[in-house]
Amino acid sequence: MAKRAFIILALIVSLLLSGLFIPVKDQASAFQMQAETIGSIQYDPRGGGGILHYYSDGKTVKYLANLNNVPADAKWVTFMPLESLHGGNEFYFSLDGITTERKQIDFTYYSELPAEARWFTISNFDGAFGEKKAIHNQQYTYSVDGVNVLSGPEVPANALWTTLSHYTTTWGGEDKTLNYVNSRVPYKMNVDLVQDVSIHSDGLNPIYAKEGTEVTLSFTSLPLLQNPIVTLAGQTVPVVSTAGGVEWKGHVTLNALHSEGEVPFTITYQDDADTKTVMATTDGSSVIFDRTPPEIDLALSTTDWTKDSVAVRGQARDTGSGVEIQKWEQGIKDASYFRNNGNSVAGDAFQAGSNGWYTWYAKDCAGNEAVRTIEIQNIDRMPPSLILESAPKGWTSAPVQISVSAEDIGSGVKVVKWTPGKQSESFFQNGGGTAITNTFEVTSNGIYTVYAEDQMGNGVTEEIMIQNLDTRPPDIRLTSSPILPTQGEVMITADFSDDDSGVETRKWSKGQREADYFLNAGTELNGASFMVDDNGFYTVYAKDHAGNEHVQSIEISNIYKIGSSVKLSLASSDWASKPMDVQVEVTDNGSGIAVQKWAAGHQPVAYFNTGGTPFAGTSFSVNDNGEYSVYIKDNAGYEEVATIKVVNLDTEKPIIADPVLLPNTWTNGEVSVTVTVQDNSDIISMQKWSEGEQTEAFFRNGGGTAFSGGFIVHDNGAYTVYAEDAAGNGAVRTFYVSTIDKEIPDIQLRSSIEQPTNQNVTVTADVYNTRSPIVTMKWASGERALSYFETEGHNFNQSFEVELNGWYTVYAESAAGNKGIGIMEIKNIYKEVPVIQLTSSPSVPTQGVVTVTASVYAPIPLIERKLAMGQKETAYFHTEGDAWTEQLEIFENGWVSYYVRDQAGNETVKQLEITNIDHEKPVITLLGESVIILTQHTAFMDPGATAHDNLDGDLTNRIQVTGKVDVATAGEYRLRYSVTDRAGNEAEEAIRTVIVRPRQEEGGHPNPSEPSSPSPDSGSSPSVPPVIDKEEQKEASGSKEFPPDPEDPPAKVQPPQPLLGMEMPAITDISGHWAEPEIRWLYEKGLLQGYPDGTFRPKQPVTRAEFITLLVRCLELEEQGSIKFSDTAGHWADQAIRTAVANGLAEGYSNLVFGPNDRITREQMAVMLARASQLTGVSFGTVTDKPSFKDQDSISVWAVDQVSAVVESKLLKGYPDGRFLPQGFATRAETAAVIYRLMELLERDE
Repeated sequence: MAKRAFIILALIVSLLLSGLFIPVKDQASAFQMQAETIGSIQYDPRGGGGILHYYSDGKTVKYLANLNNVPADAKWVTFMPLESLHGGNEFYFSLDGITTERKQIDFTYYSELPAEARWFTISNFDGAFGEKKAIHNQQYTYSVDGVNVLSGPEVPANALWTTLSHYTTTWGGEDKTLNYVNSRVPYKMNVDLVQDVSIHSDGLNPIYAKEGTEVTLSFTSLPLLQNPIVTLAGQTVPVVSTAGGVEWKGHVTLNALHSEGEVPFTITYQDDADTKTVMATTDGSSVIFDRTPPEIDLALSTTDWTKDSVAVRGQARDTGSGVEIQKWEQGIKDASYFRNNGNSVAGDAFQAGSNGWYTWYAKDCAGNEAVRTIEIQNIDRMPPSLILESAPKGWTSAPVQISVSAEDIGSGVKVVKWTPGKQSESFFQNGGGTAITNTFEVTSNGIYTVYAEDQMGNGVTEEIMIQNLDTRPPDIRLTSSPILPTQGEVMITADFSDDDSGVETRKWSKGQREADYFLNAGTELNGASFMVDDNGFYTVYAKDHAGNEHVQSIEISNIYKIGSSVKLSLASSDWASKPMDVQVEVTDNGSGIAVQKWAAGHQPVAYFNTGGTPFAGTSFSVNDNGEYSVYIKDNAGYEEVATIKVVNLDTEKPIIADPVLLPNTWTNGEVSVTVTVQDNSDIISMQKWSEGEQTEAFFRNGGGTAFSGGFIVHDNGAYTVYAEDAAGNGAVRTFYVSTIDKEIPDIQLRSSIEQPTNQNVTVTADVYNTRSPIVTMKWASGERALSYFETEGHNFNQSFEVELNGWYTVYAESAAGNKGIGIMEIKNIYKEVPVIQLTSSPSVPTQGVVTVTASVYAPIPLIERKLAMGQKETAYFHTEGDAWTEQLEIFENGWVSYYVRDQAGNETVKQLEITNIDHEKPVITLLGESVIILTQHTAFMDPGATAHDNLDGDLTNRIQVTGKVDVATAGEYRLRYSVTDRAGNEAEEAIRTVIVRPRQEEGGHPNPSEPSSPSPDSGSSPSVPPVIDKEEQKEASGSKEFPPDPEDPPAKVQPPQPLLGMEMPAITDISGHWAEPEIRWLYEKGLLQGYPDGTFRPKQPVTRAEFITLLVRCLELEEQGSIKFSDTAGHWADQAIRTAVANGLAEGYSNLVFGPNDRITREQMAVMLARASQLTGVSFGTVTDKPSFKDQDSISVWAVDQVSAVVESKLLKGYPDGRFLPQGFATRAETAAVIYRLMELLERDE
């Protein structure tokens, strides 16, 4: 099928290419050249194949349908085989007439064929028609001058045409050589007498010329060209021929009188009676004449002042040959300077870095030169000058004025700026600084920077130092002594400082004063300090030499005239179990308390000089009843003592007895707790309890639940009881409850086996989540409620065993009376054995194979499936057996065993006996004699026969008898007995011969041993030849021959009797031929025709059109069909082809191509024969034993079934060496034999 698809694709591509062809006006030429190519491939010693043809019009590759009609615009023609090598075919060609090349192109990409090639031919392909065998020893036939034809292994690049003309290959194991004489086909192709034309100048660039340049026109021609007239640049020039008159040249030197532009030329010559003129080159060359130098325009990127380089922009124009070179140089230069010097221009400009003259140079492609100069005067890179002055020069607290003088001799000052500190030019250029005109003021000492910039951005900086500004007033620091509270005077000390101009005036005054107060008041301070005896504010004044003033105040508050006092009280008058706080109330005189102490007992002031306990705050705590004293001393030195008595402290805790718990055994209910408390004061003010282990603080902070006598608890755990007396002494006691169990038992069930099993399963119960021990465990099948186990269920310990799948319930009860159940489903117990079902088909006797189909029913997945031939038991498959297959083909009778095993381990075997395969033929036994002799007009009754089969038994009633006995006509008759059993085995045919002798008349003595035969004038019809093995091996497919099989020689056939009133045709070349009887019989029927010379030519191949015409004629099909192929229009077999296609006998390679002249292959003939049989209702039956040829894989996929059918029906046979040769070409003799057999098959079926 792949090969057929390839051929169809090739033809489709061909038709598409041909369909794209657009006719153009036929180009008249001076010479119609005869060329050659291969029309069809013919091999020595035998064989060959069909091909396609393509041509190029110089732009497009197109399909060529007829070599007798090569289009006038064809540049090259080549043949194209239908089979290609892996990766495509190789092609040999020249594009320019100077070099040659070879290229491999895949068939899919034939659009890559070089349409513009000068000549083109295929150079390597599959010479074995589908076997992918390359060709070797290639030789080519070609012509260089259109007259002489040459051959060789290489083709010169300047050839006019070429074709592959010799090669060798191997096909079907046999060496083949191309028979070029029988394969070649001449064709005519137009060619111009003038071939290659080119033009060039002797200048530096051959495509341009200026004044004084010589231009040369060169062309080649065929030898037939005579006396061409050449004009060049508008004037006639002499031409000189060389190389035997096929190479020509003419020259002209250009001057100012010649027109600028492309140099024109003409070549005029005689073409028979016509005058032809060539005005264009073949290689696309031309010469442009240009005698005008370029024009140069110059401009500056700017005429304004700039400190950057100035771009000089130039535009050089040349309308002739175009500008080729542009350069520049500083200074004024002439054109000669730039021939070896100068700078190349990048783009359309160059950068001038300084003022001065510059020159621009341009030269066009023809060599004409020009220069242009320009002057630059606007580059400014000199910064301005700066002078700085400050005023005043002495100390001052007012701003200092700085004067700035800036000048620029170039583009002029653009901006002046200043800024404090030292700064660079970039600071100002980036936007820093303050712009000024010529002065600015500063208010602080330091360095100042001034910047000036001209119009081009050239900048300069200058610095100035200012040191005479004093704007800071003097600094005054005041201190007092002593700083602690005192009953005497305080000394105030003033510390003055001024780092600039220095302190000039110092004064002080009582109270808070401003600086102007001291202009006419205040006390001069001659020293560093002064004394004060009252609390209050005091102010000190200072002024420096720059006139800056400053005042500073200080407050005196540590002079005290009276002492402090103390008063005591208790925090509570109620009973208290913790230390009692003594409240201390101190009245301070303002100096602050320096010492604060307490002591037990009534103590004097002197005691506290060394004794007593210091404390802070407003209270202190005491742990015992008694009298206590408090002592204070303030910072001014005043002392005082106060006393108080404490009588209400109690620190003993209550006593809590062990709580009593009821009940004291396991319970799933509550527990009652009884508590007894005793205290030395007999007063219990509070009782509480709480869960957990708690401290006294927990209960004092509000935790716990109040109770009296006892309380109830519901959970296990720690509990704490608390009791408190009237003094607030508290006690706690912790106890534990552990007999409460309310948890429902958590029953976890697990099975001993998780995987499928055919054994019992053990269920194990694990009980969790219970405090009290488990006292009862039961199980029951099914899903059960708790109540079920009050009277039912099976007692067990830890585990129990089950034998069936299903739900199971387990019950557990704890000592506290809590009950629970657990449920589990068991679903992995499988004790059901898998079931194997076996069926065989067919179930009736058969010659072929019996297919056993196996299926299995199993409730769980299978893990092992096997089969074995013979009767096998289960144990066999534990170590033996073949892989299971759903369908098994059985070729002989016998037993087959199938085995399966599931995941649970269940296994089974199913056996089946095959008894209906029958290869034995039935046996026919004639009843009576095999030869019976009768006298004419004597009654005859067939004695009959019996038939027996090994399986079907008696088949006598199924015997078929063919033939008849005409007792009225003397002669020899044969009755043929045949029978077939149900398996399709056909018995050996039994033949009974009946001889009817003529009745003896007077004077007649017939020969009793030789029956008379019908004669042409006896009035009887001619007999139809029997089916005979014609042994096609004598002529194999037209291209391959094999010797006849000595073990199976062709049967000798008596030629058929001629029709009444006709004489035997005179065919001269079939006498003794193995197919002579069939040929003559078909010839007499008018179904076959010979050649006018009286020959039949039995070995000649048959085309598709010829075979289809014969087939349509034999089947007597009515003319019909509307489909038309592009290659059958006007063909002599067009109507027969359309009829065959309409009846389904044949198909085209595509909807457009049929290939009527292609030789028909044996597999194509087989397909058409099979379709003819189906069309006429003849059935070949089921092909039970497909033939197997050595070259079976070579049969196309689309023909496999039909080849099998026609071989089985004996319409076609293979060859003695075991091959069928599907792609072999059928001969006329083979065609006659198969058509005869088809006719006989049709007649027998009727």
